[in-house]
Amino acid sequence: KGLAGIANKLAIVRSMNTTTADHQQASYLLQTSYKPIATTKHPGLGSWTQKALGRMHQKLPPVVHVGDGAGPGYLGAAYAPVPIGDPAKGLQNTKSPGYLTDAQFDQRMKLSASFDSGFREKAKNTKVNGYDDLYREAITLLRSEDLKAFDINAESTEQKDAYGSTRFGQGCLLARRLIENKVRFVQVSFGSWDHHNDIFQNLPPKAEELDKVVSTLIKDLDAKGLLSSTKIGRAHV
Repeated sequence: KGLAGIANKLAIVRSMNTTTADHQQASYLLQTSYKPIATTKHPGLGSWTQKALGRMHQKLPPVVHVGDGAGPGYLGAAYAPVPIGDPAKGLQNTKSPGYLTDAQFDQRMKLSASFDSGFREKAKNTKVNGYDDLYREAITLLRSEDLKAFDINAESTEQKDAYGSTRFGQGCLLARRLIENKVRFVQVSFGSWDHHNDIFQNLPPKAEELDKVVSTLIKDLDAKGLLSSTKIGRAHV
């Protein structure tokens, strides 16, 4: 009933189909546009979006996955999405331990670089450079005030209640915060729709949760003036 009330904001595509009957392979195809093959790891949509369009925020990551998602594939570590396991906890392990100052941490990084210097002289390639870029961006983010974008506890009780206390609801609330703070691509996983057993008991609550959360996300983005510049896609295999 939530999505039905905002049907004028939806586009439903029913013409897509595939001959891939395996769930895992179909998920890979959906996220990468390729069937899995043994020798190549294809980038997911988020990594391609970063490659093609770049980042919108100088410190926050351009791509975030809340839950599972396809990685950067052959684009390399520089295009790897930032994974969030539990949206209620946000980006974890971001606080420096009390025994280690920023100056000491920087010294350790310099020491690590000196250990690697010989290897780097021999392995001058984009994959090594991609990891270097990833580490630098991670350190910059850890020292940034913009980390608060990952904290859904900063939202009002009313707003949190609207999305609900489920992991998917909290994930979509986090997605809205990240989009609001110019993270270019956010993917939120909802879990399996592979209902072979007890479908009449299991499917209705899952469909009800999806209806509530996604309609809340759309209305929230619309109220903040973000819907016209945000594309929301939903698919399941």
